[in-house]
Amino acid sequence: SFVKLVRRDYKKYVQGKKCGMTAAREAELQALGFVFEGGKTPERKVTQPKSWEERYQDLIRYKEQNGDTIVPQNSGRLGQWVHAQRVHYKKFKKGEQSQMTAEKALKLSEIGFCFDAAERFRGSRISTMQRPLETAEEVQVQIPDVPPALGGSFY
Repeated sequence: SFVKLVRRDYKKYVQGKKCGMTAAREAELQALGFVFEGGKTPERKVTQPKSWEERYQDLIRYKEQNGDTIVPQNSGRLGQWVHAQRVHYKKFKKGEQSQMTAEKALKLSEIGFCFDAAERFRGSRISTMQRPLETAEEVQVQIPDVPPALGGSFY
């Protein structure tokens, strides 16, 4: 590819070997933002991952702007987080190890979180998790197959 050839020439140029790279060409490519060393992103900002509560607040803002909690999975960190909540919730329902808790499920439900986005788009039946739940007991009633490991309830 073009990028690969330019990078190879640049490497030779830096080493003082004969190649097609010139100082003028290097300057033009730098002005365009060309990255000469593959795999390295210049000025990459390393940030701490957001807490569950911070992502939850992001989701509330998303809902205020878009009217729902169906965040596309490919729409960045929030989309990945929303997908992860659905995965953790399914594991939690099955009694498998999960980061989901009854408290988190209740908080998500209170803002109208759609725990099964595919079901919403299929339209085959209305999800019971589309409306806010009142209490943890209601969460238990709304969610079938409560894991025996939890004694048949969330608490």
